[in-house]
Amino acid sequence: MSTTHSTLLLPCVFRTACRVQALDEVQRSLDMLSSSCNAISSVVSSTKSSSAALLADTERLSKDLEGVERKQALVAQFLETYQLTPDEASGGKGLLEAGIWCHRCTGTPG
Repeated sequence: MSTTHSTLLLPCVFRTACRVQALDEVQRSLDMLSSSCNAISSVVSSTKSSSAALLADTERLSKDLEGVERKQALVAQFLETYQLTPDEASGGKGLLEAGIWCHRCTGTPG
């Protein structure tokens, strides 16, 4: 009876060993998955940091561009208002040569 009893227990022992081996394999897989998740988390963190710097630079450059565009519009408005036409420029040159030009504008006596 002891031979029969130990023969009946033998498959049970193998099944337990198989279960332990399967659990060990599951644990190794979980460890690898955890390691992969940690690596991914690290990459996401560093990407987030570098992206934050790029976003800050983009925001600053956007504000700089707005300022430049405002100044450009003011210069265009100034030129439209005060720049002489070619006819005015050629006529003014003749007046300056004749000494009739305003001394406040040119620094010469008028």
